[in-house]
Amino acid sequence: MRAPSPLAIAGAGGRPPSFVPAPASAKPLSRAESALVLARSAARSVARLCLRRPRTRDLVAQEYDLGNWARLASQRQWVEFDDFAAWVRGRDNRPIIALINGVLCRIPQSDYVQFKRLQTQAILGSYADPTGDLVEIGSGYGNNLFGLRATGAWGHLTGLELSPTGIRAGREIAAHFGCRDLEFGSIDLTDAAHAGFQRLRGRSVFSHYCMEQLNSHTPEVIANLLAARPKRVIHIEPGTELLRWTRPLEAVTRLYVLSRDYQRRLLEVLRRQEAERRLQIVDYRRAYFAPSAQNFPLIVVWQPAHDGGAEARE
Repeated sequence: MRAPSPLAIAGAGGRPPSFVPAPASAKPLSRAESALVLARSAARSVARLCLRRPRTRDLVAQEYDLGNWARLASQRQWVEFDDFAAWVRGRDNRPIIALINGVLCRIPQSDYVQFKRLQTQAILGSYADPTGDLVEIGSGYGNNLFGLRATGAWGHLTGLELSPTGIRAGREIAAHFGCRDLEFGSIDLTDAAHAGFQRLRGRSVFSHYCMEQLNSHTPEVIANLLAARPKRVIHIEPGTELLRWTRPLEAVTRLYVLSRDYQRRLLEVLRRQEAERRLQIVDYRRAYFAPSAQNFPLIVVWQPAHDGGAEARE
């Protein structure tokens, strides 16, 4: 059995995801500016490595359920908008340094949000069934799902999340804008008996910077997802398995992932399951976009094996 090329992609219809052009407002940094940004990122990661905290369930809850999602739920900024599309676009035009198709650029934050939304749609549109429901696991308050809804590409979207605060915020936002085609529910990816897994069967499922929190639980999470029998799973996740120390951009992301104790074994676990003929890896690749100089994702796509065994690829 031959592994697919990490650089060549064949989507659900045998075509690669289209690359979204860089926005006109994205201004590339000079070589000197880029080197300085990467050096500063690497220095911060090395400092964190000296004080590295293992990524535990309590730490994740502190950062999200009691942190990011709690702040968002208390601020309720969505009530300031009557127009759904305007809220999705955002109004924060402060410049950020972001990775746009492999190039470090200075870009207004709202323009990056639009670029990232179109990139995500292109990736999912290449791999997920366009005629069926789309489910996000680890959806938070639904940032990705609300963006996808604005594109009108799927008839129904579901977000499954562990954080009660994230679920509550997502439901309140959906109610405010009348999003009847978008719903939120609960799932614990580490609990095989959780009822949320029943909502994955036969559906296209994706994760976006969710598995990054579950490095030490990766084998059990993949086993639980496999048992749920989704139609296909698309991971848009950071990782180190395709990154090379010899490339500065990749080395900086690798240091960052290590310093945060983020995901580092997703492909390893999936390859082991594929060797046991439990699933088929459809494809994988690097995706060079991120709202900072580090932590760009890998795209990994797989599906359960048919009749208990994956067909060997030529």
